[in-house]
Amino acid sequence: MWQEFLALSSDTLSLAVGIAIIFSLYVGISGFCYMAFSLVSQFRPQHADFTSRKTVTFGDESAVTANRVASVLAVITIFLIWGVFTGSKIVPLHVPGPFSGNTSFTYTAENANGENAVATVHVQVKMRRPLSRIST
Repeated sequence: MWQEFLALSSDTLSLAVGIAIIFSLYVGISGFCYMAFSLVSQFRPQHADFTSRKTVTFGDESAVTANRVASVLAVITIFLIWGVFTGSKIVPLHVPGPFSGNTSFTYTAENANGENAVATVHVQVKMRRPLSRIST
């Protein structure tokens, strides 16, 4: 009983740590992109014409302008996050891969007459190819 509880607690803790790592990675990349955008936007010329004073209103597509820096940083961020989850060589940080190995669990079923039956399910999980071989 205690072994199952400790195993479940360990799995839950490692899942929480993994989520915290992913969240901190997202916050870090977002912060870096914000600082890069702020740095680049300081050197861009500011326009003082009528179009720069417009706010977005319904049906006024001319008020929306493309932000090339934000677009490029968004694409770079997508590739960085992709590299973290696929084990790419271009990214130094990687999240743990999926579970691979043997596990089992036991359950008890009871019918309408009150008879119990105990069964054990054994599961073997194999990966088709190891994550260490995946490269970009």
